[in-house]
Amino acid sequence: MRYTDMSRTAQANDDLAKFAERVYRQAHTYHRLELEVRDVRPDFVYYFGFNPIQRWQLAALKVVGHRHGLASWYGMSPRAGDILRRLIVAPDSVADFYANELRMLEEGRERCRR
Repeated sequence: MRYTDMSRTAQANDDLAKFAERVYRQAHTYHRLELEVRDVRPDFVYYFGFNPIQRWQLAALKVVGHRHGLASWYGMSPRAGDILRRLIVAPDSVADFYANELRMLEEGRERCRR
């Protein structure tokens, strides 16, 4: 989400729908990259680095169907730690936390497919 070829001005002028499309495209791109590499190297695993408190990141992982994430406990807030524990133990229990972002990313995915 952070590194993109868009200028900061263009990013700042994004409305939420455009932002959701951009986040979806990037998550989809890297998820597809893993799948392409796994065609050649089945043992390859690409980890998405994410912060559990970042709703857009969690929603992006869910929308593209990516199952491998990497979160560092270092410097993690107690709230983020709680979300991560719940995500590991019962992933559906945190769905309400990022429901709005998930809906917007799913809409962005549909717009990108057109």
